[in-house]
Amino acid sequence: MFYQIWLRLARKISRNRYRRLVALSVLVVAVGLLGIRIFEFGENEQFTSFGDALWWVFVTVTTVGFGDKYPITVGGRIVAVLVMFFGIGFLGLLISTITGELFDRKLKEERGMKQIKAKGHIVLCNWNFKAEDIIRELRSDPKTDEIPIVIVAKTEQKPVDEEEIFFVRGDPTGESVLKRAHIEEATTAIVLLDEEVEPESRDAKAILTVLTIESLSPQVYTCVELLDPENVQHAKRAKADEIVVTGELSSRLLVRSALDHGISEVVSELVCGLYGNAFYKVEVPSSYVGRTMEELFGLLKREYNTILIALEHDGKSVTNPSLSAVARQGDRLVVLAEERPKFEKR
Repeated sequence: MFYQIWLRLARKISRNRYRRLVALSVLVVAVGLLGIRIFEFGENEQFTSFGDALWWVFVTVTTVGFGDKYPITVGGRIVAVLVMFFGIGFLGLLISTITGELFDRKLKEERGMKQIKAKGHIVLCNWNFKAEDIIRELRSDPKTDEIPIVIVAKTEQKPVDEEEIFFVRGDPTGESVLKRAHIEEATTAIVLLDEEVEPESRDAKAILTVLTIESLSPQVYTCVELLDPENVQHAKRAKADEIVVTGELSSRLLVRSALDHGISEVVSELVCGLYGNAFYKVEVPSSYVGRTMEELFGLLKREYNTILIALEHDGKSVTNPSLSAVARQGDRLVVLAEERPKFEKR
């Protein structure tokens, strides 16, 4: 009989779990307080105030049962039975509901089924052998060490279990998948090659991913990986902001290493932020505006142990700029340093 009552109640609660559960829990507490007020006040010296009744109800509902207060009248004991029976049941339902909800959320998160609500995040499209190194590099830089990263890939489960790294399962060429990654609020998208498709189709899929991203969120800065340099123009038409041709870079690096031995080790250090020196791009501080490159070369090396590599003006970078070139407001400096420099205001 009791089992059937609880089964019917559980079915009703499951249709609108939280609202019904809270309402019924409040009802149990209210019945307990009212019952003690009616039957015990004036008859039982243990209950002299509302606080005494409230304490007894909570101790009873939570099954603690200190025994410091208890009803002595028939009516009070009937109320106690009702509070114990329904209170324990609702507490169990509450705990199981919360536990089930947490488990369901964790399961959805691990399987990439949740809607991501991050803002100002980085979206990493596709998962290949480079992805873990990319995440490690992003986390090593103070600029991105705390920025949320959303992985969008067709893997079965979340490939990396770390804080502030989220997972959306699916093909990043699909609009609905990218919307679940909250691409509209992202700042940067890194599009890797999908190694699950045929090599001749990988560039096409990467460009299609860029097209989808740009159609949904044109302000997102897209960096795309390609295999064939002939596809660079297609990626530019798709409005990719930055294109890296991996095959072309490796072949050129091999040639330079063959001509000047040891170059590959130097380049590896320069593009890796995990050890040694690396390249960084920083905005020209207001105190540096109007200064020549000759001044900045000496100042940066002397005070920050930093080497000036290039000057970016109006989106165009000039490596090894002329000593007479002047830094303007809004320009950026590409520098070589052990860590991202933080220039002091002067």
